[in-house]
Amino acid sequence: MKYIFAFILVLISSSSFGQDTTIVYNNFKYKFGTKFIVDYSNDYSLVPDGSTVVSGGFQVVRKIKKSKSSIESGIYLMSKAVRQSYDYNRVVYRNLDIPINYRYDTKVIYVSAGIYLDYLLWKEYNQLPESYRPDRILNIGYNFTLGIEKPIDKHLNLLIDGHFLNNITHSKPSYKLFAPSYTNYGFAIGINYKLLK
Repeated sequence: MKYIFAFILVLISSSSFGQDTTIVYNNFKYKFGTKFIVDYSNDYSLVPDGSTVVSGGFQVVRKIKKSKSSIESGIYLMSKAVRQSYDYNRVVYRNLDIPINYRYDTKVIYVSAGIYLDYLLWKEYNQLPESYRPDRILNIGYNFTLGIEKPIDKHLNLLIDGHFLNNITHSKPSYKLFAPSYTNYGFAIGINYKLLK
């Protein structure tokens, strides 16, 4: 995944030479969009090895007055996984994820950070050891995103970002409530539709 972040930095640096082609139409009130997400995920408190998962969802961004700041939220079907290194059995958790982030846009890049709520919908597995039962249904965590967003036309933006998510509540009720558990990091690609002022 370090190569993904390096790729994003290359995109950012190359965009700095053409700032007039970046977020030109910044007079929006709302942005609505969708994201496709590829992450590496694991609960390092349980096992050392993780697994690649895919996720996706819908994003909404509300600009704060005439500033470069926004409130970002949405609803996502987020996947998190653990893998037993000795036999490669994998447990994948499908969560309903609602983030609440502060976002700051420049002409080239955007950054966002905040908290999220995870609600466990279901899990997929071949053989599930006792150590993976039961599960905490509701978890909270924090996230950080760095990305670029470029206009396609007056209303549409294409975006790509690198991100990091980490639970601050443990996924198992038998563990201490506030203890590190699931970590996801990876990248997303998406598109936003802007409602102009």
